[in-house]
Amino acid sequence: MKKSKLKIVVPHADAPKRFTVSLGSLLAISFGILVALSIAVVLAISVRTNFVNTFSLLNDRAIVLFDSMERRIKAEAHQAERTVSTIARLYTQGKIGIEDTPEEHAVLETLLLSMPAVEGVFLFGDGKLSDALFRRPEGVVGPLPPAFAQADLAQLFSKQIAETADKSTWHDPVVAGKTMFHAVSHRLVRNGGTTGVVIALIGRNSISRVMVKLGEENSATVFLLGTNNAVIAHSGLPDVFKDRVAIPLDAFPDETLRRIASAVPARENFEVANRHGIQVRVTEGRDDGYMFLTKELSEYAASPFTLGIYYPKADVGEEVLRAILSLAAGLLALLVAVVAAVLLGRSLSRPMRQIAGTAALLSSFDIDEIRPLPRSRVREVDEQAVALNRMHTMLRQFARYVPRELVARLMRSGADAVRPVEREMTIMFTDIVGFTSLSENMSAAEVTSLLNQHFATITRHVEETQGAIDKFLGDGVMAFWGAPEADGKHVAHAVAAAQAIAKSVRADNAIRRERGEAVLRLRIGIHTGRVVVGNIGGDDRQNYTIVGDAVNVAQRIEQMARDAMGENDETVVLTSTDVSKAAGDVASFIPVGTRVVRGRQRPIGVCILPTGDTAQDGNVVPFAGSSPA
Repeated sequence: MKKSKLKIVVPHADAPKRFTVSLGSLLAISFGILVALSIAVVLAISVRTNFVNTFSLLNDRAIVLFDSMERRIKAEAHQAERTVSTIARLYTQGKIGIEDTPEEHAVLETLLLSMPAVEGVFLFGDGKLSDALFRRPEGVVGPLPPAFAQADLAQLFSKQIAETADKSTWHDPVVAGKTMFHAVSHRLVRNGGTTGVVIALIGRNSISRVMVKLGEENSATVFLLGTNNAVIAHSGLPDVFKDRVAIPLDAFPDETLRRIASAVPARENFEVANRHGIQVRVTEGRDDGYMFLTKELSEYAASPFTLGIYYPKADVGEEVLRAILSLAAGLLALLVAVVAAVLLGRSLSRPMRQIAGTAALLSSFDIDEIRPLPRSRVREVDEQAVALNRMHTMLRQFARYVPRELVARLMRSGADAVRPVEREMTIMFTDIVGFTSLSENMSAAEVTSLLNQHFATITRHVEETQGAIDKFLGDGVMAFWGAPEADGKHVAHAVAAAQAIAKSVRADNAIRRERGEAVLRLRIGIHTGRVVVGNIGGDDRQNYTIVGDAVNVAQRIEQMARDAMGENDETVVLTSTDVSKAAGDVASFIPVGTRVVRGRQRPIGVCILPTGDTAQDGNVVPFAGSSPA
């Protein structure tokens, strides 16, 4: 057989030389381009997100700001409403009359002293003044000041008397002398017939005090505008109203506030604030521009007032400037990353293929397919190999657990934290009442969304109080306190979490009612006792969980809560007496008897933890099937 010869072709010396690139240069260029493109895309997304988030935060800040200011104003206004409603109730019950008597004076004086925002109370019968008391600037309650004593009060309050109703009703302000008062009235009814009217006044002193306080709390200037944009209150200049009811805007001594007339709306980035009734206006000027935020208040007068606040644009611009600085920092980081990529790429060679393969397996979470990378004498490659090997080891540990927060806490606590031990802990079970019937008319996506929101709320409150979620049980949750870290206040933390969950359920239900949706009703059971906590399971998969009699008792207590739940209760929290005793004075508990738990011979005492639901926080009686505590 004839042997074939291997022919080796050698290029001719005069042949054109092919263009070639070294592996180091190729890696440096390709790595540099990829890093540049990746960081550029991430930077573009991040910068846009930063700007969107910045203006989102500004919108949220404006909404929270006005909510806070409105709550403060409502707190003052509700004092006047409570004053007239209390007097009307006492009158209907026959406990007071509308005659000018010492007993009646005592009742009115007591109400005035307990309601610091109210400056005056007037009682009218048959269209005539029958009794009145007034708070003087020094706080003493006494007869009417000259501005009222010399006036025809029936004529002064004629509109309020005519417009009053069987509830607290706000009217247009009343001007007496040189002072403006905000008036609220209530009809006096006895034996089914109207016999009089009670009127309470909030005056300049109370309004100025609120404005000054709001200005101090928000480090800004707060103002109140009335009809025709006349200024009726100002946090920085309360004394200018001592002898004037209102001051026209163009004559007001605050030059900055006068500029609101020329301010232009800023609608582009404040759509969310606008939907909440907050108007944002800005004035031009690089160094002296201002941002004005205003909102109409229509609850406390027949004609709405305008509540406002203004800031220098520079104060608000700091947040935008931070977003711009993040862009500059990102560009600098991009440049540094490209340079570093070029430098690192020149030092890489064959180990890069192994590193890339390992990185691909890590990105796809194929942990069992990974083999330890060999060490290298090239420092950069060696550091990457060590880092990837460590990441591989950590991911093998992480693969055993599901709750992220719990895993993080376990990793911080060290290897000893997962060893099963017996310790005192507090356990909570929750369950949505009637969830099956509630979800019958809901799509799968709606059920999922509802449960995700509900579980997120419970998880947040549990983790905020140093607790941990053990597992989700259908529409229920099992949580515990006291592990992996030792917690000397695990009972108090569990009680606080239950109260916070109940508060969130009430808030969510209020929104659901506004949308015409069915409300969620929740049962919560809490017990404390000794349990075994640690890694429990087989070699392939383990759960960090708790087991023991106390866990079973906590679940039984949650099931007992159905018997303690009233028809109108939104959340019922049932605890064992062990919890109420260990909680101390962190909360008040209402004993409701004892019950025998299945699997136990001795009965356990149970209590209700009040959560703010009127139906369960009143006179609670032992539920069916219980024995006296």
